[in-house]
Amino acid sequence: PATFYGMSSQCAPAGSADIKADGGSGPSDGPITLPYNTSATISWGSVGATSCTVTCFPAGGCAGWGGTSGSESTGNLTAGKTYSISCVPVGSDSVQVIVSPQTFGVTLIKGGQGRITTNSTPVGPALVCGSGCSSATANFEDGTDLTFHPDTLGQPGKKFVGWGGDCLGTAITDDCEIENL
Repeated sequence: PATFYGMSSQCAPAGSADIKADGGSGPSDGPITLPYNTSATISWGSVGATSCTVTCFPAGGCAGWGGTSGSESTGNLTAGKTYSISCVPVGSDSVQVIVSPQTFGVTLIKGGQGRITTNSTPVGPALVCGSGCSSATANFEDGTDLTFHPDTLGQPGKKFVGWGGDCLGTAITDDCEIENL
């Protein structure tokens, strides 16, 4: 006759937890990048879980999210967040949503034949208006410092006569600086 002495094994619960972000191009494991002040949909699901909790960092905007599956809108975001799901007893997952910096359009309008150039910190697009140009436009990130430089070199008989707009009041001999757009 056969004798059975017993058997022991430890089994991890089979299952999974998954969270995705959709900024309009379909669900993604991320990271995804959104334009400033737009929203995404966060969706989650699990297999074999008895309960799940969704959290976000930095905190705020996802209180009360949970359940073994669901979806919620992030609302309009002005800064990035990481969304995480933790499911009992199967595990966790996270997805990162990156938000592009806010931008501002700057238009340079020039009268006369001189040339105006800009420098920006942090480095951004060039805004140059030379001979034959009456205006130039570019977008700069929030917080950018711009310096406008008048240039009449190589233009005999020409001189810079003054600033207008946000540069009004700047001395004719100075560059115009606009800080922290």
